[in-house]
Amino acid sequence: MALDFANQQYPTREEKQRAYPLPGKSKVETNRLDGQHAIFTSRIGGLYRTPFPANFSPPRTLDVGCGTGIWTRAFARAHATSRVVGIDLNPPSERFVEDENIPDNCTFVKADFFGEWDDLVAAGSGSTLLKAGSEDSSLARYDFIYMRMLMAAVSDWPALLRKAFQNLASGGRLELFEGLMEMNAEDGSTGETSAAIRWFQMAQRYMAAHRIKWDAALDLPLQLREAGFAEVEDQPVKMTLYREGNEESWVGGDYARDMAGLVDGMGQRLRADQSSSLTETEWDVLEREAKRELLEEPEKRGFYTVLHVFLAKKI
Repeated sequence: MALDFANQQYPTREEKQRAYPLPGKSKVETNRLDGQHAIFTSRIGGLYRTPFPANFSPPRTLDVGCGTGIWTRAFARAHATSRVVGIDLNPPSERFVEDENIPDNCTFVKADFFGEWDDLVAAGSGSTLLKAGSEDSSLARYDFIYMRMLMAAVSDWPALLRKAFQNLASGGRLELFEGLMEMNAEDGSTGETSAAIRWFQMAQRYMAAHRIKWDAALDLPLQLREAGFAEVEDQPVKMTLYREGNEESWVGGDYARDMAGLVDGMGQRLRADQSSSLTETEWDVLEREAKRELLEEPEKRGFYTVLHVFLAKKI
């Protein structure tokens, strides 16, 4: 099955792929996302924030939109008794995980997460799990569902959250890690005085034109509750593009490079979509200056983004 990242407002796979603003399985983007994983893990203090009991491993875990699979593999290694399934439009292949072995308890599946998850459960986890509707349908449910940075890929969050709720076992946990397509500055910089902030505003326009909500994270607490989740928590994380407190020095610098990489990764789509807004020369200047500010002036301007870690439970 082909993975339907955006909702059915996009009737063809080609339209969905045109709307998604980042490159697919390029080595450059894979490296950027893997580096991003290290930054997030450092800034939130681990692979996840869900408060599992000490020495507990959720028996069945699903990573929705697993990307390069780096979180999926790390979670599987940390929880050897958990069966971990990662799904994505382009699930990791040997080409992109050549330096790491996939743990025996980790499976990657190309699947449609707006389709039937019963088949996904059976395909991803073998005979130890049964399909819903079978003699013991409770076995066809996950104990932990994880989603990270799906903003640019999902246009129907309520449908996705309902799907997650339906496929969690009673007492199961959901963790959703999501950001905003927005660059903030402590020094009061705006789109008129900062190329970086202006570039992010252009990215917002692109996403809005393709019915992708760049600030979807702000709606997620209510949508999680409407989907049936309880004990919903929003734990915002201020992500500075420079060293924060006593953290290791590489974290802030790598995040600045990650944001500069985002400018490169989305540049071609933004230019093609908004060709009437700027000339090619003006786009060149905007991208060059945006990257310069992100890399050379992050602390001077006080650049930061806000990420949200949402925790929820099915009771």
